[in-house]
Amino acid sequence: MASLQASPLPLTHKDTYPGISAQHQPELSQTGKTVLITGGGAGVGYFIASQFAKAGTSTIVLVGRRQHVLESATKTLKAETPALKVHIHTVDVTDTDSTASLWKWINASGLMVDILVLGHGRPSPLKTLLDLGTETVWDFYKINVRAHMDFAERFYKHVEARPSASGPPVHYSNPVSTTSKLG
Repeated sequence: MASLQASPLPLTHKDTYPGISAQHQPELSQTGKTVLITGGGAGVGYFIASQFAKAGTSTIVLVGRRQHVLESATKTLKAETPALKVHIHTVDVTDTDSTASLWKWINASGLMVDILVLGHGRPSPLKTLLDLGTETVWDFYKINVRAHMDFAERFYKHVEARPSASGPPVHYSNPVSTTSKLG
Protein backbone atom coordinates (compact mmCIF):
# COMPACT_ATOMS: atom_id res chain seq x y z
CA MET A 1 0.00 0.00 0.00
CA ALA A 2 1.36 3.42 -0.95
CA SER A 3 2.05 5.88 1.82
CA LEU A 4 -0.57 8.57 2.31
CA GLN A 5 2.17 10.90 3.54
CA ALA A 6 3.83 11.24 0.12
CA SER A 7 2.42 14.02 -2.02
CA PRO A 8 1.15 13.04 -5.49
CA LEU A 9 1.90 16.60 -6.60
CA PRO A 10 5.22 17.35 -8.30
CA LEU A 11 5.39 20.83 -6.75
CA THR A 12 4.33 21.89 -3.28
CA HIS A 13 4.01 25.57 -2.36
CA LYS A 14 4.66 26.54 1.23
CA ASP A 15 3.85 30.21 0.86
CA THR A 16 1.68 32.50 -1.25
CA TYR A 17 3.02 32.87 -4.78
CA PRO A 18 2.33 35.77 -7.19
CA GLY A 19 -0.40 33.97 -9.13
CA ILE A 20 -2.66 33.85 -6.05
CA SER A 21 -1.44 36.95 -4.20
CA ALA A 22 -3.67 40.01 -3.88
CA GLN A 23 -0.51 42.12 -3.85
CA HIS A 24 0.30 40.85 -7.37
CA GLN A 25 -3.27 40.28 -8.61
CA PRO A 26 -5.44 43.29 -7.61
CA GLU A 27 -8.62 41.47 -8.69
CA LEU A 28 -8.04 39.10 -5.76
CA SER A 29 -8.32 41.94 -3.22
CA GLN A 30 -10.65 41.21 -0.32
CA THR A 31 -10.92 44.84 0.76
CA GLY A 32 -13.83 45.44 3.09
CA LYS A 33 -14.83 41.77 3.32
CA THR A 34 -15.67 39.89 6.50
CA VAL A 35 -14.32 36.35 6.79
CA LEU A 36 -15.31 33.66 9.31
CA ILE A 37 -12.71 30.91 9.72
CA THR A 38 -13.30 27.78 11.78
CA GLY A 39 -10.11 26.25 13.11
CA GLY A 40 -8.59 29.69 12.53
CA GLY A 41 -6.37 29.94 15.57
CA ALA A 42 -3.54 27.69 14.41
CA GLY A 43 -2.08 25.73 11.52
CA VAL A 44 -3.69 26.00 8.10
CA GLY A 45 -6.64 27.98 9.48
CA TYR A 46 -4.33 30.64 10.92
CA PHE A 47 -2.32 30.81 7.69
CA ILE A 48 -5.55 31.36 5.76
CA ALA A 49 -6.52 34.14 8.19
CA SER A 50 -3.15 35.85 7.76
CA GLN A 51 -3.47 35.69 3.96
CA PHE A 52 -6.95 37.21 4.06
CA ALA A 53 -5.55 39.99 6.27
CA LYS A 54 -2.82 40.65 3.68
CA ALA A 55 -5.50 40.70 0.96
CA GLY A 56 -7.28 43.61 2.66
CA THR A 57 -10.04 41.90 4.62
CA SER A 58 -11.46 44.35 7.15
CA THR A 59 -12.86 41.84 9.66
CA ILE A 60 -11.98 38.27 10.58
CA VAL A 61 -13.99 36.08 12.92
CA LEU A 62 -11.78 33.30 14.29
CA VAL A 63 -13.55 30.24 15.68
CA GLY A 64 -11.87 27.46 17.60
CA ARG A 65 -11.95 25.31 20.71
CA ARG A 66 -9.10 26.90 22.67
CA GLN A 67 -9.45 30.50 23.86
CA HIS A 68 -5.72 31.00 24.47
CA VAL A 69 -4.86 29.86 20.93
CA LEU A 70 -7.42 32.26 19.47
CA GLU A 71 -6.07 35.11 21.64
CA SER A 72 -2.50 34.42 20.52
CA ALA A 73 -3.56 34.33 16.86
CA THR A 74 -5.42 37.63 17.28
CA LYS A 75 -2.38 39.28 18.85
CA THR A 76 -0.17 38.22 15.93
CA LEU A 77 -2.72 39.20 13.26
CA LYS A 78 -3.25 42.63 14.86
CA ALA A 79 0.52 43.21 15.09
CA GLU A 80 0.87 42.49 11.36
CA THR A 81 -2.30 44.37 10.32
CA PRO A 82 -3.25 46.98 12.96
CA ALA A 83 -6.44 48.17 11.20
CA LEU A 84 -7.83 44.62 11.05
CA LYS A 85 -10.84 43.88 13.26
CA VAL A 86 -10.63 40.41 14.78
CA HIS A 87 -13.42 38.75 16.74
CA ILE A 88 -12.77 35.45 18.47
CA HIS A 89 -15.27 32.86 19.63
CA THR A 90 -14.62 29.64 21.46
CA VAL A 91 -16.96 27.17 19.81
CA ASP A 92 -17.29 23.40 19.75
CA VAL A 93 -18.25 22.95 16.10
CA THR A 94 -19.88 19.60 16.88
CA ASP A 95 -22.28 21.21 19.38
CA THR A 96 -25.23 22.79 17.57
CA ASP A 97 -26.09 24.94 20.60
CA SER A 98 -22.56 26.35 20.53
CA THR A 99 -22.70 27.12 16.81
CA ALA A 100 -26.20 28.55 17.14
CA SER A 101 -24.90 30.91 19.81
CA LEU A 102 -22.11 32.08 17.49
CA TRP A 103 -24.50 32.78 14.60
CA LYS A 104 -26.93 34.49 16.96
CA TRP A 105 -24.12 36.84 18.00
CA ILE A 106 -23.13 37.44 14.35
CA ASN A 107 -26.71 38.32 13.38
CA ALA A 108 -27.32 40.47 16.48
CA SER A 109 -24.07 42.38 15.95
CA GLY A 110 -25.05 43.32 12.41
CA LEU A 111 -21.91 41.68 11.08
CA MET A 112 -22.27 40.46 7.51
CA VAL A 113 -20.06 37.47 6.79
CA ASP A 114 -18.96 37.47 3.15
CA ILE A 115 -16.66 34.47 3.19
CA LEU A 116 -16.81 31.24 5.20
CA VAL A 117 -13.71 29.06 5.49
CA LEU A 118 -14.27 25.70 7.14
CA GLY A 119 -10.77 25.00 8.38
CA HIS A 120 -11.67 22.59 11.15
CA GLY A 121 -11.40 18.86 10.85
CA ARG A 122 -9.78 15.77 12.25
CA PRO A 123 -7.91 13.09 10.30
CA SER A 124 -8.82 9.49 11.01
CA PRO A 125 -6.26 6.78 11.72
CA LEU A 126 -5.82 4.33 8.87
CA LYS A 127 -8.07 1.60 10.22
CA THR A 128 -11.22 -0.07 9.05
CA LEU A 129 -14.57 1.22 10.28
CA LEU A 130 -14.99 -1.90 12.37
CA ASP A 131 -11.56 -1.47 13.93
CA LEU A 132 -12.34 2.15 14.78
CA GLY A 133 -15.74 1.31 16.26
CA THR A 134 -19.06 3.07 16.09
CA GLU A 135 -18.34 5.82 18.63
CA THR A 136 -15.03 6.83 17.04
CA VAL A 137 -16.47 6.81 13.52
CA TRP A 138 -19.43 8.87 14.71
CA ASP A 139 -17.07 11.42 16.34
CA PHE A 140 -15.17 11.80 13.05
CA TYR A 141 -18.45 12.12 11.16
CA LYS A 142 -19.69 14.87 13.50
CA ILE A 143 -16.59 17.02 13.09
CA ASN A 144 -15.74 16.31 9.44
CA VAL A 145 -19.21 16.14 7.89
CA ARG A 146 -22.03 17.27 10.15
CA ALA A 147 -20.25 20.37 11.49
CA HIS A 148 -19.31 21.48 7.97
CA MET A 149 -22.91 21.07 6.85
CA ASP A 150 -24.19 22.94 9.92
CA PHE A 151 -21.89 25.92 9.28
CA ALA A 152 -22.58 25.96 5.54
CA GLU A 153 -26.34 25.93 6.12
CA ARG A 154 -26.20 28.70 8.74
CA PHE A 155 -23.93 30.76 6.45
CA TYR A 156 -26.26 30.54 3.47
CA LYS A 157 -29.28 31.44 5.62
CA HIS A 158 -27.28 34.39 6.99
CA VAL A 159 -26.43 35.57 3.46
CA GLU A 160 -30.03 35.19 2.25
CA ALA A 161 -31.25 37.31 5.18
CA ARG A 162 -29.04 40.30 4.48
CA PRO A 163 -30.64 43.39 3.01
CA SER A 164 -28.36 43.61 -0.04
CA ALA A 165 -25.64 41.09 -0.63
CA SER A 166 -22.37 42.50 -1.97
CA GLY A 167 -21.93 39.60 -4.34
CA PRO A 168 -22.35 35.88 -4.02
CA PRO A 169 -21.27 34.22 -0.80
CA VAL A 170 -18.01 32.34 -0.84
CA HIS A 171 -17.62 29.07 1.01
CA TYR A 172 -14.37 27.15 1.30
CA SER A 173 -14.18 23.78 2.94
CA ASN A 174 -10.78 22.49 3.95
CA PRO A 175 -10.66 18.74 3.43
CA VAL A 176 -8.79 17.15 6.28
CA SER A 177 -5.23 16.62 5.23
CA THR A 178 -2.64 14.60 7.06
CA THR A 179 0.16 16.03 4.92
CA SER A 180 -0.41 19.78 5.36
CA LYS A 181 2.57 21.48 6.94
CA LEU A 182 3.40 25.12 6.41
CA GLY A 183 6.77 26.73 6.84
